[in-house]
Amino acid sequence: VDPTSLSATQPPGTSTMQNLNISNVGTADLNWTIAEADPVRAPAGGAQGGPQVSCDTPTDVPWLAVIPLAGTTIPGATDMVTVTFNSTGLSAGSFTATLCINSNDPDTPRVEVPVSLLVTEPDIVVDPTSLSATQPPDTSTMQNLNISNVGTADLNWTIAEADPVRAPAGDDQDGPDRKSTRLNSSHSSVSRMPSSA
Repeated sequence: VDPTSLSATQPPGTSTMQNLNISNVGTADLNWTIAEADPVRAPAGGAQGGPQVSCDTPTDVPWLAVIPLAGTTIPGATDMVTVTFNSTGLSAGSFTATLCINSNDPDTPRVEVPVSLLVTEPDIVVDPTSLSATQPPDTSTMQNLNISNVGTADLNWTIAEADPVRAPAGDDQDGPDRKSTRLNSSHSSVSRMPSSA
């Protein structure tokens, strides 16, 4: 079986596919089936703690799809299996499972292929959180606003400007109505790569 493990990194709501090759280097037909296994937590007080995967009790893995699930590979041949990773409905984080390949191979009746999925998302940090300036008329000053991405996927962002709109005469509020704004301009969307830290 090649490769011996599969992994994918993708944002939420996407699908990617990878190939898994099953080869028969023997002298008779190889009959095989594939089942999925989700991590299960070992019983309290057991020899091992943390999530464990058992091919003895396979279960459907919602974010994983395998086609075909069974086949017969003649001697000297290789069959290709398509494995689909689907992150629809998943939040950012790491997910693991195992593909359990059972066959009539007398020496290796079961091959377990670990599968992992990392779902990524951006995380914006803006610094400083406010800007202010004091200057005489007819002058221009500049300040920097830093937009950082501390997440694990590209951050696409836009900037728009909003002016306070003065409330109509006789309204309950005299000054600028801070709940109502008008957009003056917007800047082009820019993509920032995730930070390496």
